Amino acid sequence: MQVEGKIFTNTVVLGVGELIGQVANFAFVVLLARRFGAELLGQYSLAMAIGAGACMFVSLGVHGVLARDIGHDADAGQIWVGKWLPVELHTALFVWTLIAVVAWWIEIDAQMQTVLLIVGAYHIIWRLGALYSLQFSARGRMLIPSLFNGLHRVLILAGAAVMLLLGAQTSTLLVLPIVALTVVLLLASRARRAFGQPEFHWDLDAIATLLRKA
Repeated sequence: MQVEGKIFTNTVVLGVGELIGQVANFAFVVLLARRFGAELLGQYSLAMAIGAGACMFVSLGVHGVLARDIGHDADAGQIWVGKWLPVELHTALFVWTLIAVVAWWIEIDAQMQTVLLIVGAYHIIWRLGALYSLQFSARGRMLIPSLFNGLHRVLILAGAAVMLLLGAQTSTLLVLPIVALTVVLLLASRARRAFGQPEFHWDLDAIATLLRKA
């Protein structure tokens, strides 16, 4: 009965967090559409799709493997995070640079380039945060990931509203990576308090093992 209760609680928490996030995201999109019209909204939607696809190459499919391993051996969580995060920081920089090079090479207009770079940065930063979220979700602790996911959506909406009141134009989208970075740092701090400080270092054998499993 305890297992069923935990599953039910996690399902409710995930559902509520997702609902809050989706409502805030919808309000953000409506805000953009009303302020800037169809052109910027179309550019934003395209950039979101490209960013969502590109950020998959940041984690290289390893997050699922890490979640499974942490679920089997909770004490190993911070060890694996310490070994894998340096890799993700480098892949994140590479992917964002690749987005910038491609945007320059195909000669899209300046506004679309700006939107693509900002939204790409947002997706990549948020993908890095998933490494900390999975430490909680792999242990069946869904409250923290759901809370931070909903929080980042609400903060994006609030930040965009403030930027628009200040008369910002395309730079309004800067609220996306700024909020993502802030929330990821808070999430990392929360994970550190819960599970200890990871020891960041390169371990090529461990990295190769993770990539083979992925």
